Amino acid sequence: MSASLRSDYCSPSLRNAVRLPSGIDVHLHRNTQTDVPRYSFLWLVCPAWGLLLASIYCCSMRVASYHNTNATLLKQFSALSTNYCYQHFAILINRVSTRIKSGFRVADQPADVKQSFSQTAATLMTQATEESNKIAGLMSEAIDLERNATPFALIGTITPILAVMLLCAFAVRSVLAT
Repeated sequence: MSASLRSDYCSPSLRNAVRLPSGIDVHLHRNTQTDVPRYSFLWLVCPAWGLLLASIYCCSMRVASYHNTNATLLKQFSALSTNYCYQHFAILINRVSTRIKSGFRVADQPADVKQSFSQTAATLMTQATEESNKIAGLMSEAIDLERNATPFALIGTITPILAVMLLCAFAVRSVLAT
């Protein structure tokens, strides 16, 4: 015969009682597990979770900062490449202009090819100078992005450590309370 619940017709104090067949010995023990101390929970665990959430936010801000810095550095690399090309072409055009000994005629008028090449080289060097200025601006932008993200990195590093310390203090306090 298996154990069964008493019927609904019993008194309220016996309604949840279990009827056992004879010969089965049951020992009931009181629950000795204590509740979590409310004071410790409020002052240790809740701030620890808050610190962990702050850490997650700061780390996400740092990741976004890395992305923005890398994008800026990629723009800087592109500007450096363009600057190099301008300078390289200007040097090549200058070399070509020094090799030209005489001009030629276009539509019965003399054309000064040497001067045209020199002007083109000067224009390319001017553009290279503009790209150098752009590079300097991009570099300062990358430095500013890094500088703005530094507090997030520090907070993101310190807050998990504090949170773990608070959780350890809570665990010690809970163990000592029992």
